[in-house]
Amino acid sequence: MGIDARASDPPRRRRSESYGITLERLSEWLRSSRPGDRLTYAHGPYLVDTELAARVRGLIDGEEVHHRRYRADDGAFDYVIIRNRVRVALPPRPRRELPIDLDPVMSGLFLRLKATARRGERCESDSALASALGVSRDQLAHRPLRLVAAGLVASRIVPASGDPKYRVVTIVATGRETAGPEGGAQ
Repeated sequence: MGIDARASDPPRRRRSESYGITLERLSEWLRSSRPGDRLTYAHGPYLVDTELAARVRGLIDGEEVHHRRYRADDGAFDYVIIRNRVRVALPPRPRRELPIDLDPVMSGLFLRLKATARRGERCESDSALASALGVSRDQLAHRPLRLVAAGLVASRIVPASGDPKYRVVTIVATGRETAGPEGGAQ
């Protein structure tokens, strides 16, 4: 059962009120509360940014409590925290492999080159890459160079008989390369 300070409150005012909840009282509630217990810590038309509100945000971010806002009879809101039943442990977020500013074609190109290097296969021609990505060759133009400029890949031309523009692409993050002219990475 949580502490509810509303019974001894002075008449409600227009801005957010703390119901007499102090940081010490909040700490006491945290020590003694059980999962599902509720604490109404403020009332008003909006929540004023105070030290108490900042502490509550920290508890929410730490997943010790969750927050609810209920409409009261006077039209304002009761701000309530509820003790979580189990502290939820979220899995770590996956590392972002692509810079945020890559357009969808560049993202698709990078992921395709990365998969090709992982398999150790030969880098496809611009025409084949454009076809696989569902764009025209003109739409693909300059995007491989932008990936190089972004530091995601390194590209070099390897001379080969009958294939003058043979490209080997290295994925900078992993060091893996697409296959060289003889079928293996050079």
